[in-house]
Amino acid sequence: MSVLDLGYLKNELPKTPDLKTFFKMLRLHDWYFSMSDDHKVWKSGQNEHDQIMEICKQSEKHKKIYDAFKNYLFDGKKMPEMDDFS
Repeated sequence: MSVLDLGYLKNELPKTPDLKTFFKMLRLHDWYFSMSDDHKVWKSGQNEHDQIMEICKQSEKHKKIYDAFKNYLFDGKKMPEMDDFS
């Protein structure tokens, strides 16, 4: 599942998904898209990332989940679990 799979279109402000759906989106997001040699992969990943960041601007709870994933993937912190945000 990606942001685009949920019906979000580029240049359209996304509706804020529930926390469980957002958690799943982040778990399935290609966090390393920027390292791709394939422009289509990079562009798709960038579009998803942009939409995720728009969602984070709308809700502090969503931003906390995003930060937990980012810290896990890039700083070696504990892997987030949905129960951490209930």
